[in-house]
Amino acid sequence: MNERYEEIERYLAGDMPEAERLHFAARLAEDEALSDELLALKMARESIHRQSANEPEVEELRAVMRNARKGLQKQRPIVKRLWFRIASGIAAAIILVLVYIGWPINGSLYEQYAEHPHLEMTARGSQDNVTIQEMEEAFGEENYAASAQLLETYATTNGWNSELRLFAGISQLELNNLTSAQAQFEILYAGETANKWAGGWYLALTYLRKAEAGDKAAYQQSEEVLREIPSGSDYHEQAGKLLEEIRGMTEE
Repeated sequence: MNERYEEIERYLAGDMPEAERLHFAARLAEDEALSDELLALKMARESIHRQSANEPEVEELRAVMRNARKGLQKQRPIVKRLWFRIASGIAAAIILVLVYIGWPINGSLYEQYAEHPHLEMTARGSQDNVTIQEMEEAFGEENYAASAQLLETYATTNGWNSELRLFAGISQLELNNLTSAQAQFEILYAGETANKWAGGWYLALTYLRKAEAGDKAAYQQSEEVLREIPSGSDYHEQAGKLLEEIRGMTEE
């Protein structure tokens, strides 16, 4: 695989050490071509994943495009061309490109199952709706560094609740700050709030991400949590599928 694409893959998967990740992020800010390649390949992988998950193709691709478009700072020609191709349903061309360069189109197991809920708190009539709107926008645009900071600040002032913990944990998980993410999800999983099993699901995903980073014992920890998610939970079906995937990998 081309070394440049290996770097992008490791960055997207959160497999870079902190110092290397910061150096790569600085390069992205300076290298327009590299930034274009990362955005294009991230969008392509997201669209391919959604098709492979047997979700309604057209609506899902439109959703991917809407979310990605929010984060664009400027409309560069390469992005415009990619946008037109995907929006027109020509995903096959993207797949051919990814196969040609040796890109792993299925992504990691974590990436295949990390479908996050929407953060929607503004409608509750809070007196701090400006900050809440900023949190919602940052999380929706996948600016997880900003959403993590805003959630932490808001919770420090107004107190933690299960929803704030869930989205703070997801933000830290996406930033690959696994210790911080795990702490939030463990509190939810041990409690009896409406987000108990969301906490369990994301705790299992945190262990999965640890395992994919090299801590193979974390596969078993993920399995143990997944087995506890009950049939009445919104996460039960996905937990069963992921459990089978992990078993298939660890038994090989």
